[in-house]
Amino acid sequence: MAAVKRINVVGAGVMGLTCAWRLAQAGWQVTLRDRTPPPTGASAAAAGGRSAVVRPRASKLFQFQAESLKLYPAFVAELEEVSGMRVGWRRCGHLRLTTKTNGFAEDLALTKVPSELLPWLAQHQPHAHARFNPGSMVIEPTLLLQALWQACQRVGVRGQWQTVSNLAELPKPVLLTAGFATPALNTAITQQYPTRPTRGKAIE
Repeated sequence: MAAVKRINVVGAGVMGLTCAWRLAQAGWQVTLRDRTPPPTGASAAAAGGRSAVVRPRASKLFQFQAESLKLYPAFVAELEEVSGMRVGWRRCGHLRLTTKTNGFAEDLALTKVPSELLPWLAQHQPHAHARFNPGSMVIEPTLLLQALWQACQRVGVRGQWQTVSNLAELPKPVLLTAGFATPALNTAITQQYPTRPTRGKAIE
């Protein structure tokens, strides 16, 4: 009989909930740990934008971002089906204003500012430039967190709601998804491990 694979996921934001959900789907027994149950923390306070930034000579990071955005609608559809909840996702585009002209003309050729906005721009920002990114998306962070937690519970993820200040006391492995500015973890991790508390760290 195969041994049960167990893991502790620290941080119940978007990353922690998503990792816990996927790990449980893959057969892991997951315990999700945070000070309070979702929706909470920085993820709940986020604006919810998913920016489609396009640049002519994109770095690998921007290429990765573009590929991730392509996968996002399917991720949302699966989450809404599994959780039975809507997360407020929609593709709306966003308008970027800047007074910098260096390199802007090259970017402007890739996008288009809606004509109905031009009079407003002329009146309020006579020296500004604008760039409209039509592929950008928005999602409601609180609804997303609630749906992710619902999906987690449906695949057996357990929640432990108390402050985690000593990672050494947790059974390994531990997946750290809490923010690097989390005060209790910031002190604990730098004292126990030769690493900064960056999201996505796996501690064996």
